[in-house]
Amino acid sequence: MEKQLLTILLWLFLLELICVIYYIAHGYTWRFEFKYTLFLLIVTLLIIVLILTRIRKELRDQYVTRISQFPNHPHTP
Repeated sequence: MEKQLLTILLWLFLLELICVIYYIAHGYTWRFEFKYTLFLLIVTLLIIVLILTRIRKELRDQYVTRISQFPNHPHTP
């Protein structure tokens, strides 16, 4: 589920970034659409970071669990 959501959010981030670059290049930074797109870009980026942090934590927990099964391993907690 996280993989599909992350894919959608990354595409959304890319499209929002293209829109922000367009607004800046054409000098439309005073428009409401620019401000709204910039807000959505920041929110999307925060959600992507949260999901990646969650995935990283799950992978780290799996690694620690797998490593702890081996006795006498130097990385056993």
